[in-house]
Amino acid sequence: MALTGFGLWPLHGLGLRDAKDDRWIWLVAAHPGDTFSLRYTHSVYRRPVWDIYFIDSRYRIILEETVFPAYGYGLPFSTAKNQVFRVREDGNFSISNIKRPIPSLHLRVQRQYGNTLTFNGKTTLDLSSGFGNGVIEVKIQEFNRIQYLYREMKRWLSQLI
Repeated sequence: MALTGFGLWPLHGLGLRDAKDDRWIWLVAAHPGDTFSLRYTHSVYRRPVWDIYFIDSRYRIILEETVFPAYGYGLPFSTAKNQVFRVREDGNFSISNIKRPIPSLHLRVQRQYGNTLTFNGKTTLDLSSGFGNGVIEVKIQEFNRIQYLYREMKRWLSQLI
């Protein structure tokens, strides 16, 4: 009974899901305090923009900071209460202390925009070349260890065939 209970204990993962066919593309165990950033090249300014997130104690995605090259169309221009605006040493601007919960993110990934996801400053996924053009959903997924093992075994077996 203890093993069954342990197998049903919930895990949380940060995942990418193809919005077109609802297929999980990537999933990694996620814990409170983990961070990730999404980077893309702005379509007008042709310079990188970063959005920086963390996972809170309730396993929610929280937007913490956005870093952008200039003011203008599609870019932030003002701060709300307790947010901090600054000019960074690299010449970019940033707004931090945003603390906005995001249930899930829908990203339009396109090769020419260099979309990347970096998890905990270590794992970087090149979304643009790895997944092509389309829409990807970024979200926290709750699952149990039995579901996780089943999914991993299925993935492992499909790679063998």
